[in-house]
Amino acid sequence: MMKRLLIITVLLFGALVAFGQRDVSDKENEAAPKTALIEAQKDYRKAVKEKNSPLLIQSLIRQIKYQSLIDMDSIPPMLQNLEKYIETDQNMVEKSILHSLLAELYQMYFNAQRGKIYRRTPITGYVPRNIAEWTSNIYNEKIFQHALDAVKAQPQLSEVNCLTYKEILVLGKNSPALRPTMYDFLVYRSIDLLNTISLYNKQEPITDKQLLFAPVKEFVQMPIEVKKMDAYSNTLKLYQSLLQSEMAAQRTDAILISDLDRLTYASNIGFNWNDSLYIQTLEQLAQQYSKNPYKVEILYKLARHYYLDSKNKDLQKALDICNNGIRQFPKYFRIDILKQLAEEITQTTVFYSIKPNVYPGHKQEVKLSFRNLSEISISLYKITESTLEYLNLNKRTPKLEKISTHTYSLPKRLDAQD
Repeated sequence: MMKRLLIITVLLFGALVAFGQRDVSDKENEAAPKTALIEAQKDYRKAVKEKNSPLLIQSLIRQIKYQSLIDMDSIPPMLQNLEKYIETDQNMVEKSILHSLLAELYQMYFNAQRGKIYRRTPITGYVPRNIAEWTSNIYNEKIFQHALDAVKAQPQLSEVNCLTYKEILVLGKNSPALRPTMYDFLVYRSIDLLNTISLYNKQEPITDKQLLFAPVKEFVQMPIEVKKMDAYSNTLKLYQSLLQSEMAAQRTDAILISDLDRLTYASNIGFNWNDSLYIQTLEQLAQQYSKNPYKVEILYKLARHYYLDSKNKDLQKALDICNNGIRQFPKYFRIDILKQLAEEITQTTVFYSIKPNVYPGHKQEVKLSFRNLSEISISLYKITESTLEYLNLNKRTPKLEKISTHTYSLPKRLDAQD
């Protein structure tokens, strides 16, 4: 997705190394995790001594990753130790990144142990010291808490360029323009984390269509009632804070993309609203940014809607949107998304079915389903083999004699016809 122009890669337990360790041979380290763990611990001590925040975070990730390869059961106490470290950390940027990291690590560990955890009776009112006793609601609360704590220090995070922490980031093509600060980066990570929680936990519907689809200048001023442990309202609040920050910095391209992401999110969580409201808002957005190359991202959303939506399906309109975008922004770095969609829309398809046996005096019926096809030819062949020869052909193709060919003109349309 477009919003993932800046990526932070976190470890998968027992699998991939985290945060883009390009200068480390993963295969070698995974083959000898104890050696790699010792090196990571050395780097951690060095980072503490030199107050090197990027190296400190990098070494913490590596320690957790390689420790997980040695003994998966040692991960819970490491996560709890990381939580204690965060409580005493005085570097607000480092602290925020670690909050985000810990939220994702809790989520990953929860996913890896989901079967066991779901068999436990939910515990409320307190959190057991032993993480082995934690229930699903406690993990969700921890993930939620750290995801939100990661972006609390907005003033400080907004002053720090992401490139300051390039050692632990994998930068996308347009990251400097669209996600230049650590605040931009961490907000999107928090949104992703809350979205994952909403997949497995019932959320309270948001029915205020004015809040969901308001123009960005109105949306950033609207009051949002944030509810505890409610992913929908908290995510909308995160989008609001992000857009406020981008508007204050006058980053037009970033505002476009963030607002598009916000509207797409709203369309996915909205209840009891007409689909046309989302489309109307996208069309207004496309008009507002009519000369901005990032408009391609808006056009792609619109075209996909008209291509895939069962209620408002309009293949010709979807194709026109693609072609107009391709003509207007031929050099946009993601223009292939429109080209590929246009190819998919105009692809010729044909399916047929016939009766396997037709007796003398009866008609053979051919049922045809097609799309984007103007003409079709059907040929009739006679098998010249005797019945006995035909039955003993095995895999050899029988001798055929063409009897006739019939060509039919079809109404060439983008939508399927029978």
